[in-house]
Formats: sequence, C-alpha cells, structure tokens
Amino acid sequence: MDKNLYDLPPEELKDIPTVCGSLREALTELQQNDHAFLLKGDVFNRDFIESYIELKWEEVYAFEHTPAPDRVPDVLLGLTKTLVDVRSPRGGADRPRVSLVKSASAAQERLPR
Repeated sequence: MDKNLYDLPPEELKDIPTVCGSLREALTELQQNDHAFLLKGDVFNRDFIESYIELKWEEVYAFEHTPAPDRVPDVLLGLTKTLVDVRSPRGGADRPRVSLVKSASAAQERLPR
C-alpha cells in the first residue's frame, strides 16, 4: 500500500487488516476461529496446537497477575490504609497493638530492621 495509514479516512481504514494487540487477543482468536490453516501440510497437529494454546494461556495469566515494578512495594506491604501493623506494645501487655498504616512508605518505616 502506498498510502499513509494515519491519513486514511475511516471508511478506507476499515478495509485494512490488523493484527492482534496482545497475546490474550491472539489466543482468543486462535481458539475461537478456525485454525485449519495450521493443520495443512501435516506440520502441526490438533493436539500440538491445543497444547501450545494451553501453555500460552499460563503465560498470559502469569503476566497479567504480576505487578508492575513501581507497584511492588504497595503489593507487598498492602495498599494505602490497609496494611495492619501488629506488634506487642511497649510495657509488656499481653495483647497486640493494631494500627492502620497510611502509606507503603510509612509501613516500611515501621518494619523491624
């Protein structure tokens, strides 16, 4: 195509094929739509394709449930105002002191060193 895709009007753009935007989307398409083209020529068999899809769904799940690096402190220490600090109060009382911590940084300050 010799046209700039960003300059096309919507009526022309709808006829341009697109690729999937994520592994989740690609796997959904592969499962729901016919994947007979992969079976041609006996290169792949149905069992291989189904096993591959199952393996890749595990990767999708792991990726989607892994926090972004900047969120790790919040995930490990609890979200704002939800982390509970339980320790024995000074003075030796036998019941623990429970208090809400307002932020992850405040929680880090209270952790034993």
